[in-house]
Amino acid sequence: MSSESLSPGSSVESPAQAHLANSPGVCTGEQARTQPPPGAIAVDASGMYSGSYKTVAEGVTHIPNTTDEHTLFVFPGVYHEQVVVPKLNGPLVLQGYTCDTMSYAANEVTITQAKY
Repeated sequence: MSSESLSPGSSVESPAQAHLANSPGVCTGEQARTQPPPGAIAVDASGMYSGSYKTVAEGVTHIPNTTDEHTLFVFPGVYHEQVVVPKLNGPLVLQGYTCDTMSYAANEVTITQAKY
């Protein structure tokens, strides 16, 4: 795994499977969640998904503070960062890339707190 420094105390390890984000047929089925829903804010450490942010914290800063529901979708990876979600006027849905939404065993996203 390679590690990329993003800001003091933050880094992202992008595993080799990060390419799965744009590989059709690799993770399929009715319980798979491999693409962000329409209008979602996307986070992709590999940078392969067009318009995505490379860190969860960066994605959070782009959540509009409206009364509407917003979704933050996170592609596969290990994200080493401290994420602070500010008080929002509307609900926030956090979704991660998974081959099976019925089980945590298929999750492909990990967020760990960065050490400062």
